[in-house]
Amino acid sequence: MAMTGVVYNRFPEIAAAFPVQLHKVVVQTTEIIQELAQSNAPVRTGFLRSSIYRVTSEGSTYGEAQSPPTDDVYLLPEGPGVSDPYTGYVGVGANYGIFIELGTRYMGAQPFFYPAMEEGRSRFEAALAAMESFL
Repeated sequence: MAMTGVVYNRFPEIAAAFPVQLHKVVVQTTEIIQELAQSNAPVRTGFLRSSIYRVTSEGSTYGEAQSPPTDDVYLLPEGPGVSDPYTGYVGVGANYGIFIELGTRYMGAQPFFYPAMEEGRSRFEAALAAMESFL
C-alpha cells in the first residue's frame, strides 16, 4: 500500500518571508522613532524638530529642515549611509540638540530623543515577537 504524505515543511516559505518582514519592521521603527522625537521636541523656531531625520536602505530624510540655519545654529553632518535592509537609524541634525535633550548647568533637560528611542525599542521588540509567532 502506497502512502501519500502531506508535507508540513514551511521552512522555504518562512525563510523567504523573513527578510522582507524584518526590513519592514526596521523601516517602520525608524519612522515611529522619528515621529515621536519630532512630536516630543520643544519648539521655539522649529529647526530642532525639523532637523530630526531617519536613514534606512530606502534613503534618508536628512536636510529637510524648514528653518534656515544661522551662524550659531546649523545642521551637523549626516551620519553614514545604510547599505543593508536590516539597518536604520534616527539622528538629530541641529547642533544644539544634545543640550536640549540632556540640559546644561543653565537649563533643565527637555528629553525628546531618548524617550522616543525607548518607545521605538519596545515597539521593535513587539514586532519581532509577532514575527516569531509567524514562524
